[in-house]
Amino acid sequence: MQESLYSTTNPGTLECGHRLRTARENAGKSIQEVATAARLPLRTVTMIESGEWAPIGAPIFVKGAVRSYGKLMRVDVEPYLVGVPQSEPPQLVSHTRTPPVKRVMDVVAPRLVYVLMTAIIAVPVWMAATRSPLGESQNNQTASLESDAQVAGSTANGETRQAAAVSQKPVIASMTPGLAEAAQPIGDIALSFNGESWVQIFGKDGAVVEKGLIKAGETRNFKSSDISRMTIGNVSEVSITQGGAAVDTSAFAKSNVARIAVSSDGKLGGGNAE
Repeated sequence: MQESLYSTTNPGTLECGHRLRTARENAGKSIQEVATAARLPLRTVTMIESGEWAPIGAPIFVKGAVRSYGKLMRVDVEPYLVGVPQSEPPQLVSHTRTPPVKRVMDVVAPRLVYVLMTAIIAVPVWMAATRSPLGESQNNQTASLESDAQVAGSTANGETRQAAAVSQKPVIASMTPGLAEAAQPIGDIALSFNGESWVQIFGKDGAVVEKGLIKAGETRNFKSSDISRMTIGNVSEVSITQGGAAVDTSAFAKSNVARIAVSSDGKLGGGNAE
């Protein structure tokens, strides 16, 4: 039943492919130009036009590819996607999770090391900068005594003049902000789903954080420090932000599927997540 809905024996897929091909030809665009603009492989565009949808992949990817092509050509393809069966979300398998105490220690330990290293460097510098020079203090005291003796010997009327004591102010060196401040944590990752999408989200310990089909209109939020990699299907219908700033997924997307790795400091990059 599913094979007939994908193959050229299904009149709906044939008609949809014919309409898209006609719209492309009327617009004077080549298959390569459409593939580039819709961010689809050239082979996928050819299979959509021929009505042979089975090799494209799972139903969710078929829908995403056909919708991207139809949106580009301004062709309503939704009536032809009604017959494409919905993919059942896979059953989530329970995995052994890292104990909460270990996860907290993994986050706190690097920060404690940074604080200790800062203290080891900063305290000796501060002590050396605020210490008064001993030799200079002794010289100032000797000069003060000699000045008092000269004033007492030169007084003819027996009046005692008070010697001006030279006060030694401690030299305090201001510490320059040479030590690097702790790096500000990168913001959390937010996913907003404008259409259906199938996702796989993995934690730092390799455990599955979330896996399955997510409906349009839903959102997901993750801490950057808890995520190691993400696979997002139908990524053209998903908006990704980090710390409130939009993320350009074009560098991670292939066949409308984005594979994104999250580094130890929370930065997003290309990944080989499966």
